[in-house]
Amino acid sequence: MNLSKPLTAALSILLCLCGLSFTDAAASNLDEATQLLFSRSFDDKAQAVDLLAESGEELLLEALVEGRLYYIKADKRLVTVEKVESKFQLNDASSGEDLGIVSKRKVKKIGINNNLRKQIRLAISRIKLTDADEAVRLVAVESMLGDTEPDLLNQLRSLRESESSTAVVEAIDIVVAYSDLGATDQNQQMDAIALLDGNLNPLVLIRLKELAESTDDKSIEAAASDAIR
Repeated sequence: MNLSKPLTAALSILLCLCGLSFTDAAASNLDEATQLLFSRSFDDKAQAVDLLAESGEELLLEALVEGRLYYIKADKRLVTVEKVESKFQLNDASSGEDLGIVSKRKVKKIGINNNLRKQIRLAISRIKLTDADEAVRLVAVESMLGDTEPDLLNQLRSLRESESSTAVVEAIDIVVAYSDLGATDQNQQMDAIALLDGNLNPLVLIRLKELAESTDDKSIEAAASDAIR
């Protein structure tokens, strides 16, 4: 008896079920997140952000942090908006369906505070930094050069341990070293200067020049000056 066909069929069914399970979970997360976003409680909205991040809803999170996520008052439909003169162009937040141009009075903005903005930015960066595409991860890391947000840097350090791409690891090291130029520990600063020595990125060169000109530590001044020659 040839078991290959039944086995193949069983595997196909299993894969389909797994795919459906993942899709259902993502849809469930989105539904729950949507209801939480309607709440006046920032704690509820923080839970919504976690759910959206878990489902990889990068575009929704970007719309939220950019102040473009609203809902239609009449039916509580979640939408993204673009200003068109004195009105808003609406698109369904999930499908992108064009819902036309309406008066601003027809919709209400999903409000957030500074703590949520920070949480959302970290969530977006994690989505990009864990993307399956190495190129996406690399661009994400490189775009963070100059950002000295401690939570973001801790996130980078953590992800570095599991990163498989040498190019991405090197980019992470550069971002962290850039931040370490501002450390209070001399050894940490010297290690950062050594790692950035010869780096031609304009942001790095400017930061090294600033350090050389502002520090009272002669050894740091000399090392930073040498690194940009």
